[in-house]
Amino acid sequence: MQQTRFSAAAFDETPNDNKSIPYGMVRAVSHYLELTGVLGYVRRLKSKGVRLDRMVVAMCVFTMYASNSLNACAEWLSDPAVRRCLGFKIGEDISQRTLNRGLELLGRNREGVILALWDGLKRRFEIDDYDINLDGSAVVLYGPKSEYAMKGYGRDKNRGKLQVEFMVAQLSSMGIPVYIKPYAGNVPDERQYRDCVPELASMLSSDSLHSMDGFKKSTSTDDEGTLQQVAAVAMLGAAIIMDNGGASEDNIDRTLACGLGYVTRVKMNSSDDKNIQNNISQFEYIGDGMFCFTKHYKESGRNTYLFLSADLFQKGFHSASARFEKDMAVVNDIRAGRMRRSDVVTVRKLPGVHVDVTITTQSELMPLSETDRRRALRKKMGIRCGFFKLESNLQLTPSQALQRYRRRAGVEHLISSLKRITGIKPIRVWKAGSVDGAMTLALLAEAAISMARYCMKGTGRGEEDEGEEAAIPSKPSTESIVRSLAHLTLTRFRHRKGRYEAVLSNWEPISTEILATIALHESPDWGDKKIPRSPLLV
Repeated sequence: MQQTRFSAAAFDETPNDNKSIPYGMVRAVSHYLELTGVLGYVRRLKSKGVRLDRMVVAMCVFTMYASNSLNACAEWLSDPAVRRCLGFKIGEDISQRTLNRGLELLGRNREGVILALWDGLKRRFEIDDYDINLDGSAVVLYGPKSEYAMKGYGRDKNRGKLQVEFMVAQLSSMGIPVYIKPYAGNVPDERQYRDCVPELASMLSSDSLHSMDGFKKSTSTDDEGTLQQVAAVAMLGAAIIMDNGGASEDNIDRTLACGLGYVTRVKMNSSDDKNIQNNISQFEYIGDGMFCFTKHYKESGRNTYLFLSADLFQKGFHSASARFEKDMAVVNDIRAGRMRRSDVVTVRKLPGVHVDVTITTQSELMPLSETDRRRALRKKMGIRCGFFKLESNLQLTPSQALQRYRRRAGVEHLISSLKRITGIKPIRVWKAGSVDGAMTLALLAEAAISMARYCMKGTGRGEEDEGEEAAIPSKPSTESIVRSLAHLTLTRFRHRKGRYEAVLSNWEPISTEILATIALHESPDWGDKKIPRSPLLV
């Protein structure tokens, strides 16, 4: 291998005022938030001083490009070249305090921003599938005085720390987030679903998030206006795709009362054990190593789908085998006189209490034959190994139910991206308005990148979409798009003759396609046309 050497005289290592700005990121965030009218709505929230819409773009870009520190963002904006690229006036002073006030103002108008985003999506994109992926999570909150800061169920290794819960909703067919709402860190999942499902139904049927608030306390209503909105939601054929956290009977009744369908994963029960034992021959093979037993309940109209996955069964088998071998190693140690208390008993330590445990063992015959070994492994695996259960009120085939539920993976990827890329982990502000603003800012950043991803043609071949001849193209992840757009920089440097020049550097296939699509949508020939439906692999 030949090593490339650079001459010391080839570069001028004298410090200079050249500046590289993530132009691709600025361009994408500005375009898609302007396209949907979000920036137009934000502009009207603040009439004096530094423009709020430009602060929103700057904070979105800096959070994905560097960090969620408002202090660092203010320092970044102190450079005139950065302010010029973002559209600020040259003499404007954008301090951390200015950004904090802007973030709090954005948070106080969280609902208006969500409605503006949803209205823009309906106006500028062709939408023919209104299914919504819904899920929640929590992040650490550094602010003990915040009304959101509570200790609750420890998620994401947050045990014992103050945290803020949040729910996020994503348009399943497009992979674009449309809703986010924070909750105190000790609010249970069931209560969060009870609160946000009526708001999502209101968003689908009207220009408000609270037209169906009556369903937050009850699952029935006689109000004529509310019933008309329920009918409007039902006509869209929308369904909430959720995990077991929203599968309580009360929440399912509330979802149906709002005019929404549902597909959810539910816990297995003793009747499922009987179906596994007595009806295993009736499981239908649906492809890809999946078998299903379907049951319809006429009185309630619900359908249950009991699936057997060959992949899950193999994983369960290997896990049980590892546990079995570990148990056998402990047995051999005990027989050899090397017994450790921690292998068989867990002793809880209590302050001021001394616990003394005496252990005696009784040896039994070990399973030596292959038949005995298989019987012990099967017992350790359990009858439910490899099985899981879905439930829906919709008349779906097993393949359709599984396909719809699998699309829920998109919202899990979204939550991971919110924490890793768009900067809500951890939250470093404590006022309620600022926490709401941080959540809203992350939603807008994710929405802009998701819209850019949706408009891409994609490459390669993905999963086959049922009912279509062509395969769904594979599209890059949010992380890949952010990295490519951040690499596309506008570098401002001083020419030998003394004047400044600028050049775009680091073009990549992803950033090239996204900026070409932006130029197409901004051309006079495109006008107000809607962006057509695009296959999306989530």
